[in-house]
Amino acid sequence: MEAAPRAPRRRFATDRGAATGPIGGILLIGIVVVLAALFVVMTQVLRTQPHDPVESGGKATFTGEGYYLEPSGPDDIPVAGSTLFITLDGVQTAVPLSTFSAQIGGPAWTVGTRLCIIGPVAGCYSAAGREAQVTVYSNREYVFQVEALRSQSPAFLIGAGSGGITVSGGTWNVNLAIVGAQITCGASGPQMDVTARYTQNGGSSYASLFGGAPVNPNGGQSLNLGQVPAGSVLGVEGRARLASCSFDKTYTSIASTPHVLTLKQGDAAPNRPAFGNQALLASFMQPYVNTYTQTMVLDRNQVILLYEFTDDLNSSAADFQDLVVLFTFS
Repeated sequence: MEAAPRAPRRRFATDRGAATGPIGGILLIGIVVVLAALFVVMTQVLRTQPHDPVESGGKATFTGEGYYLEPSGPDDIPVAGSTLFITLDGVQTAVPLSTFSAQIGGPAWTVGTRLCIIGPVAGCYSAAGREAQVTVYSNREYVFQVEALRSQSPAFLIGAGSGGITVSGGTWNVNLAIVGAQITCGASGPQMDVTARYTQNGGSSYASLFGGAPVNPNGGQSLNLGQVPAGSVLGVEGRARLASCSFDKTYTSIASTPHVLTLKQGDAAPNRPAFGNQALLASFMQPYVNTYTQTMVLDRNQVILLYEFTDDLNSSAADFQDLVVLFTFS
């Protein structure tokens, strides 16, 4: 009887080798995933690590040239990540510091480097403005704030040799008011009609006040001219007439004429007695005249026009209260 053949011996080496491939791949993928997760975690940790804050004060100046801002140190302020919160005439805007890169000229706003916030030259943040305040942040952290400053430039300039009132220092809201108009035919005759027109372009064109009706002799009328831009030249043309008196005279504050006085705060007031039964100049113009010093009492942003329609300015009839107009800038 023959013995049954022995079963061949199994070799497991080949089987183990075949299993190593997928298991190793899975392990490798796991390692990569773990490393990637670790990288993300470490990146977030590094990003949230506190950084040294920027330490600097600031200085602002507001002159006739404009509004300028500079850091006073000790640190420079990096351009990247820094923001200026500019409050201009009551309106706040967030402005990246990079907006001023041309003025800064580098990666940091260095101590003592002035930035033009308000000014007429190229690169300034705004061409016009009367009040400004700036707060500076770097990487969302407070650096410094400068107090609000208001322009010291006058709202107007009075033209040499004329009464033209040139608006300066930006756009202003302008109010025109009739203080009064006292002119009679003779010492005790009837009151004359006085009408007025105003101009904002130096006399190139005029618009009638109050529909062309005579102004109130006792004043109290006003007209708001709205927002008037810098460079506008304001003036008033006054006309006094009375047919029964054969009188009809017209003078404008734009022209160089001694019949119209354009006065500001502290200027000498005309020291003339009122003519006939007309109200005294001092009482008529209260509170615009200091009768003790005989000077004008006005706000720095006010200018007043005094008209005399009589031909002979040396006569007793020349009291410069025939028409009085007040401009107020705000």
